[in-house]
Amino acid sequence: MTHQQLLRTALVIPRRGRALVCLWCAVPGAAAAPFAFYRSAAAGVCFSLAWGVLVGLVWLRCLSFAAVLTPAGLTVYSGVFWPVRRTIRRQAVTSVVCLSTPLARRAGLRLVSVRSPGMRLLLPALEADAAQALTQALLEALP
Repeated sequence: MTHQQLLRTALVIPRRGRALVCLWCAVPGAAAAPFAFYRSAAAGVCFSLAWGVLVGLVWLRCLSFAAVLTPAGLTVYSGVFWPVRRTIRRQAVTSVVCLSTPLARRAGLRLVSVRSPGMRLLLPALEADAAQALTQALLEALP
């Protein structure tokens, strides 16, 4: 993905990225569920349903995520019930880090962390080429 293509498109979390983020969210619930079922079957069912709703809300939030690179900076839109727009100007970016876990690497995904004074943006589960291009584009502006 070139810099010009990056300026013309919005980066969204792909389907396998949404699945990975939901998996990260579901694992603690799956680890804690046996303790709720040990208490009682009703408590275990209630806990499992509540955790399932939480994972569903994470899925919806991933659907609402979009990152747009402009000549002025990086803008991230997210939120289902309360949409939020966060913008970091390119001159304010102090560091950009592209990370991957073994599972994300296997799925061809990366996590990008963008920092500026007083703000940090996490762009989860982006495709590897788009994440690398975004990292390079933001690093060009650094002194």
